[in-house]
Amino acid sequence: MYKKVERTLRDLGISFSTDVNTLKKYATDESIFSVMPHMLVTPYNTEEVQKIVRTVALYTKEYPNISLTVRAAGTGLSGGSLNDSIILDITNMTRVGEIEKNENGATLRVAPGVYFKDIQALLETEQLYFPPYPSSWRLCTIGGMVANNAAGPNSLKYGHTSEFIKSLEVVMYDGVVHTFEKINHEQLQQELSRNDSVGELYTYVWNLLQNKTKEVADMKPHSSKNSAGYELWDVLQADSVEDFKKGNGYVNMIHVFCGSQGTIGIVTNIVIRVINMPEKSDLLIVPIYEVNSMGSTIQTLLEHNPYNIELYDDITYKLALKNPSFFKQFFADGKENMTWIGFVMRMYGFFVTQFHGSVPKFTIMVKFDGDTKEETRKQIKETYEHLIARGITKTRIVKDDNQEDVFWRIRGSSYTLAKLTKQANRPAAFLEDIVVPPEEISEFIMSVQEILAQHHLQYAVHGHGGNGHFHFYPLFDFTDSKTPERIFSIAREFYTLAVKHKGNICGEHNDGIMRTPFLRTVFTDSQLEIFKKLEHTADPDDIFNPGKKVNPKFDIKGSIRTIN
Repeated sequence: MYKKVERTLRDLGISFSTDVNTLKKYATDESIFSVMPHMLVTPYNTEEVQKIVRTVALYTKEYPNISLTVRAAGTGLSGGSLNDSIILDITNMTRVGEIEKNENGATLRVAPGVYFKDIQALLETEQLYFPPYPSSWRLCTIGGMVANNAAGPNSLKYGHTSEFIKSLEVVMYDGVVHTFEKINHEQLQQELSRNDSVGELYTYVWNLLQNKTKEVADMKPHSSKNSAGYELWDVLQADSVEDFKKGNGYVNMIHVFCGSQGTIGIVTNIVIRVINMPEKSDLLIVPIYEVNSMGSTIQTLLEHNPYNIELYDDITYKLALKNPSFFKQFFADGKENMTWIGFVMRMYGFFVTQFHGSVPKFTIMVKFDGDTKEETRKQIKETYEHLIARGITKTRIVKDDNQEDVFWRIRGSSYTLAKLTKQANRPAAFLEDIVVPPEEISEFIMSVQEILAQHHLQYAVHGHGGNGHFHFYPLFDFTDSKTPERIFSIAREFYTLAVKHKGNICGEHNDGIMRTPFLRTVFTDSQLEIFKKLEHTADPDDIFNPGKKVNPKFDIKGSIRTIN
């Protein structure tokens, strides 16, 4: 299809493929969608990405629909890494720099294709910590985390990935490579004077911050987590525009690129900011046997300032108990602190001796951190006593690290365990990113259960309880021709329900194919227009991952996969 592009890339020494069997592997990711690309390119460094971008830009008039979509591990759930044009696989970009320590922690320069589990292992040797890692940290890359502005179990206290990025090296639409980091007013003037893509983007954003200050501030969703739209409201880090002009504070474009899903530039290097490893508490386990008490219980927990409140439902727990062999895979290499048999014994032992054989509707897991062990012990003790006083008598403090690991393994496996419910079906990620305020949790969950029951759907639930952020995974047979219409209809119903409960449809998994068409539930038309102009300024020929964030391109029903 792109013969001239192929010829140019070959002359430039860029690796690419148009082999159908190879491309089929890139037609799906972990989402519910399937989109067949026309070409795969595999760069090894920034210079090669720059050549690829310039090549694509060269042929936009000859091939009007040509575009680039970056893909890393393919673990995204919204279809953000799928495209019907060219996929740019960055998993060969794996360079890791030296850890540069400072008083508060350190910085580390990494290429976007580095798996976070490898970053985690490196940081742990130096007692360092990158708090906003997602639950999929064993599977995802740092580039994917930036693209989606990832946030996981610890986001309750530490926020999203964007809060821990010091700088981003980005290839712009005209091939310019620029490092974005926070800058002061004097530095901003230099960027505004540029006659290239960087100057154009800074000019648009700066005019927006000056002329539509309140509108930009009002764009920020009220939910505790959000990855919808572009994070414009956090770009100005000063008390006011006037205060910034006086030399106080910063403008930080990192907040625009984090969560942009590669729609306004391609990130080729990342400097992350990490902190010194805090002291962490034992694990507090809080069983919930009545759903109507969950919201008030979480509000009680929030009074004690934990750094995470995680949860999973009774279906997940029952599947874990019913399928102990599922967990064998985690102990195959013999590197764990316990054996698979030890894991199974602890899983059943706690269930029998502590929960007395009764599976809770939800199991809540709570952790605290601080400067000292004494501080965390005090926090967990006071919280435990508060819950017992409230009548939640099966609350338990887990002091054994291996026993704690049992709960985290179950929590981390909830999505995959759901596949064991009915093996002919697949967990469908389209209701998996809704956030509601803590005070709305109980009513919201009960409404969700009622809707899913009406649709006769099996499902599993897990999530970040402290944020009121829930991942629902109903099971569907994707070989059934009625599935696309059912998914689309239920999605509208759910997103309406989220708004009714003062919530957000997109907490951390981003817009992608799934939620871009529904962004009017989160933002007004005038706010969406600001996003469109931002995207067009940064990418006038729409070569970067079109149809995501703005200007929906893919028909949801027509793009849904047809195999399980």
